[in-house]
Amino acid sequence: MVERVRALAPQGVDAVVDGAGGEALTGSLELVDDPSRIVTLVEHAKAPGLGVRTTPLKRSLARLAEAVDLYERGELDLVLRGVFPLAGVAEAHKIVATGHGRGKVVLVIEGS
Repeated sequence: MVERVRALAPQGVDAVVDGAGGEALTGSLELVDDPSRIVTLVEHAKAPGLGVRTTPLKRSLARLAEAVDLYERGELDLVLRGVFPLAGVAEAHKIVATGHGRGKVVLVIEGS
């Protein structure tokens, strides 16, 4: 990843938003001079030891409703890898467990 980013941005990288963690976060540290210019969305436990910032873990129904509203207005673009009924949870989990692919996997739970 580091070589690909350097090829695309030979002038360097000012900041990184890490959405993958693991090796991607490690590589990000090689790309940015100041680790405080990295924000990780996933590596909350590792971040303090690396000098990396994190996003707040503030999940709520209100924030979800806001995201849905943005999506419905066309102001939020989401890539979906798959949408599954609750009965398809095993299949959805297999797709997520591969660690490959782009997009979110969604479970649809029908109300009674």
